[in-house]
Order: sequence, then C-alpha cells, then structure tokens
Amino acid sequence: MKFATYEDELRDLHHRRVYYITLVGGFLTILFGVLDLIIIPDYFNDFLDYRIVVAVLSMVLLGINYLDKRRRHAAFIGFTEYLLISFVFLLIIYRLGGDSPYYVGMIVVMTIYSTLAPLTAVQTILSGLFIVFCYAITIQFSSSTTGIGFSPEIFNNLFFVICFVFIIATQSWAESKAREKEFQLRQQELEANNKLSRHVAILEEEVKKRTLIQAATEERYRLLFDQIADDVAVLTENTTILHCNRTFKENYLGDDVDKVISFFQIVTFHDRETLKNLINNTLITGKHVRSCPLSLIKSDGSTCETEINISLVTRNKEKPGILLVIRDISTRQLLEKRLFSSLKLKKQTENAAIMSLAKLSEYRDVTPKNHLERIREYCRVLAIQLSRQKDFIKTISSDFIQDIYHAAVLHDIGKVSIPDALWDNRHSLTIQEETKIRSHTIVGGDVIKQMEAAGQKSSFLSMAKDIAYFHHERWDGNGYPYGLKGNEIPLAARILAVADAYEELTTACNRQDRACHEKATEAIIKGIEFEFDPRVAEALFLRQEELKLIRKKFAVV
Repeated sequence: MKFATYEDELRDLHHRRVYYITLVGGFLTILFGVLDLIIIPDYFNDFLDYRIVVAVLSMVLLGINYLDKRRRHAAFIGFTEYLLISFVFLLIIYRLGGDSPYYVGMIVVMTIYSTLAPLTAVQTILSGLFIVFCYAITIQFSSSTTGIGFSPEIFNNLFFVICFVFIIATQSWAESKAREKEFQLRQQELEANNKLSRHVAILEEEVKKRTLIQAATEERYRLLFDQIADDVAVLTENTTILHCNRTFKENYLGDDVDKVISFFQIVTFHDRETLKNLINNTLITGKHVRSCPLSLIKSDGSTCETEINISLVTRNKEKPGILLVIRDISTRQLLEKRLFSSLKLKKQTENAAIMSLAKLSEYRDVTPKNHLERIREYCRVLAIQLSRQKDFIKTISSDFIQDIYHAAVLHDIGKVSIPDALWDNRHSLTIQEETKIRSHTIVGGDVIKQMEAAGQKSSFLSMAKDIAYFHHERWDGNGYPYGLKGNEIPLAARILAVADAYEELTTACNRQDRACHEKATEAIIKGIEFEFDPRVAEALFLRQEELKLIRKKFAVV
C-alpha cells in the first residue's frame, strides 16, 4: 500500500502492530502465571484472576483496533494495552510488599511495547519514565504498609529500569530515523519511476513522430524531385553529377546533358575551395549545410548568385550520395537592395519631417541654436548608460534607444498652441498665464495621441506621447500636469527631464567652459530624489565627457 505522507504510513504501521501488542500482551500475562505458580504459589489464584482480566481486556482492545478502519486510534489502543499489562505487574509488586523480582516484568513489557510500536525516542522515554514513576509510587505505598522502606536492592532496580528506558529509547530513535529515511527513499524511487515512465512515453512518442516524419520526407522527396522549382542535383563522393532535375539541366548543362562532368566545373574559381570544404564536412559529420552562398556559371557563360543546401542521401542502400538544392538569389538580392534603399530613404524623410515638426515649437519659444540636436543626443547617451544597469537591461533595448533619440525632439511640440504674447512677458506672468503655458504638455501629448490613433501602433509615437505629457513631472510628485511620482513617471520622460535640465543649465551660461558644465551637474545633484530620478542623474555623471563632446559638436554659437 502506498501512502501520500509519512504520517499516514506511520498510522497504518501502528494499527498493524497493535494486533501484535495486544496478542503478545495477553499471552505474556497468562504465561507469567506459570512463574507465579513456581515462585509464589500462595498468591497464584489471586494473581491468576488479575491476569485473566487483563487477557480479556487485551482481546477487547484487539477487537476495537479491528473496528478502527480509519486507523485514528491505534496509538491510544496500543498505549492502553501497555498500561494494562504494566499495572498488573505493579499490582503484583504492591501485593508482594515492593521488594519483588517482578520489576523485571516491567522491563519485558517496555521492551515488547517499544519494539513493536513505532515510537519516537521521546515517546519511548515518556512512556517508560511514566511506568518507572508508577513503580516508585508503588514501592512507596508498599513501604508505608510493610515498614520496610527503600532498600539498596530497590534503588538498584530503579536505577537499572531507568537505564533500560534510555537504552530502548536509543533503539526507538534509530528505528524511527530508519523508517523515515526508508519512506523518503521509497518516495524518491516512486517519483523517479514516474518521471522515468513519463520520459519513456515522451521518447516513444518522439520516436514514433520522427519515424513518421522520416517516412513522409522520403515520400515527399520521391514525388517532388522531378517537380521542384529549384535546381536539384545528386553527386557522387568525388562530386560527379549523377542525377539532376529539369531546371538544373536547362540552367547549367545546356546541350551537354549527357556528358559526365564534375559539379566543380560550374562553380566559379574563387568558390571552389569553399564548396570542397563544405562537401567534405558533410561526408564526415553527416550534418546538413543550409543556405550557403555560392557563385555558379550558367550554360550561357554568365554567373549567378545562389544559395545551396547540401545533405547526404543513400543510393542503392550502399553508396552515399550528395544532394544539392540550388536556388538562384540574384533577383532577390537586387530586390532586397532596392528595398533597403527605399526604406532608408523613407526613414530619412520621416526623420526630417519629425525634426521640421519639432522645430515649430522653437519659433514660439526662443531656444538656443541646435537645441533639439543636443537634447536627442543627451537622451541617447543617457539611455545607453542606463541599459547597462541590471534594473534596465530588459527595459532599454536598441529599439528603445532609437525611439527616444527621435521622440525627444517632440517634447515641446505643444508650445505651438501658446500665444506669442505670453512668451514676451514670461517674467511677469499671471496665474492664468502660467497655467496656459503649462498646458503645452497636454496639448503636445494630445496631438501625438491623435497621430498615434490615425496610424498604425508605433512604439516611437507612444514614447513621444509619454515624453510630451510627462517631461515636466518631478520625482517627488510636485511636477505637472498630473503630479506623478517616482516610477509612475514613464522612463523616457524621466530621461528627457534630466537631459532638458542639463541643456537649460548649460545653455544659460552661454559658454563652453568647464565651470558651466560643473555648475549644471551641481544643480542636478541638488535635484536628485526631488526633481530627478537618481539613477538617470547618476547616468549623466558617468557620461560627462560624452556630454561635453556633444555640447562642443552642436555648439550654441
């Protein structure tokens, strides 16, 4: 029988052992009557009555244990039997005046109980010391009746009984540990067997699947060889062409279809060594070669760029052959080149349009020359530095860096909605005018949001929207327009905030000296954990030299 837990197994074992405990206890009680007849014949009849009562009760306990189908009370039944037998010996000792050799019976009872019942060391000690205590009380009462008192022999008996309790406790501890270890090993074995069974089932399924795939592949090869659109040729080990399909003959053999030639004759000179190494490697390892670029010579003398797949096939079940599947990629390469050029031009046009759109805000708010160029470079450098930190490895990818480089220039696009008059009076603005100027974050974000909704979902527009909305939020939550705090602010907006602050502080100096840079970094240090994300600010400190080069490259004057 298998059990889910060690406790379940222990209860079942205890239940089965109780049968032995009650049977042996009842039998032992009657058997000791023979000793009564020999040692104390005068008490034989009295003690026989005690023993018969205990034997009957033992049988009752055995029946109770049999009815305990759920094995809940085995420990209690076994301990009750242990007490019954022990109390018979204690009663006999009491009747004999305390000084009796029947104390050995208690040792026998302890031995039988601790041996049969699966007890822990603590349970053995407690059950044993309880009987020792009862034995001492019995001696005490007997002494008060007879007036004999505790003799050295009685102390000797107590000493040896107590020692024996700890001896059998040691045995119980060893057996308990062994049972638990055995259960764990059986559980591990069961788990290993189950795992092995699952692996065997998976392996059988994989073998079956691969067998079917192999059969299907062979069938497909037979059917498609003569119909495949690509050029196909089968070579011998020395690269002589054995078989080829129709398109291969038309493209590379021309009128020499019946002539025995080596495949190397249609390979350009500079690719022959490459092909030789690939074929030798395939013959040695048996591994397929896929999509290897190779230049071949057509039947009309022109060359073409191809991709060749090389694999081994069996011919007549004896000699291996070399299968070549050849695809002309000249047209594809031309189309890819045109596509890349088109995409590059499209990207350049988009970037130019984005920059032109972003510069509209500069006409409404007087900004230093090359302001947008510096801002996007600062953001790119900060993002690269952050991407090396553990917290941002998964967040900041190459696409993130590319997006923030282009999205940063749109951070103040909403300023086109601010009247010119407000820019002329910025040092004496009313609360309403200040609110109007601050609204440029909402306007800018809404404009980009509409652009995002009108087109396909774009990570660039999504980031530009976040930057426009939130680049004036502060790390401590005292920014605008929504009062976001800490990591609630999108990462791109936090990067832009530090870059924009550095830009504003350094351009305010209107010079390129070191003091201007140090003044700006000192101000950003004071804003850490209040205005700026500490990790972004730290990235700025780590890349100071690059920031200086950017300022120099895109100087204000």
